[in-house]
Amino acid sequence: MSEAVHSPNIDRRQLLRAFIAVPAGAIVGAAASEASAAVEAGIDTYTGRRAGNPEEISFIEDRCGQYPEPTCVRELAAAPRQRFQSLVVGPLAEEAAFRALPSHILNVEETPPGQRIPSVVESSGDSWRLNRREAVVGMGAVIGNVALTTWPQSKPSIWPLPVANALNGVANWWLQRRGGYQAAVASNGVFSFLYGRRANARLYNVPTRT
Repeated sequence: MSEAVHSPNIDRRQLLRAFIAVPAGAIVGAAASEASAAVEAGIDTYTGRRAGNPEEISFIEDRCGQYPEPTCVRELAAAPRQRFQSLVVGPLAEEAAFRALPSHILNVEETPPGQRIPSVVESSGDSWRLNRREAVVGMGAVIGNVALTTWPQSKPSIWPLPVANALNGVANWWLQRRGGYQAAVASNGVFSFLYGRRANARLYNVPTRT
């Protein structure tokens, strides 16, 4: 492992990019939620099976029954504790474990000895493209995230392909490397809010305006 210098100092350009990255992350999260909803709706239509996030579906059906009433699903999603968990705690913890930590390890390995190791809130490159090593580490993190948060919770009635988790995971890894941790968290939070509403409307006929 390289003996790079750990320093909390961030130059002004990096600080500006860190602030700009937050709304950019929110936009990416919104786009990823729309893409996920469209793909899953197509799976529903052409396979006759439900597509969705197995972890979320299991959570709802464990509390509202196998065939949940829209009122139960709406009340569950609107509960303050559940909203705080899904929109604040979840994004912070998930992005720290599956994006920020692998990104920091990669920064440590790639920083030459004697140079400052980039913080996880900084952009780790100037090109919009990820290099090969970033891509490999990122895909490993996405696969690990999907495996730990979806497949153990899946049920036979749920399409096993975690479309939403995979699309959002890939987008958030790119944001982590090119925008920083705060961009990935903003994306995750916006994605969770919009995707949850769309998924509940599609699967359980819950009105999107409540």
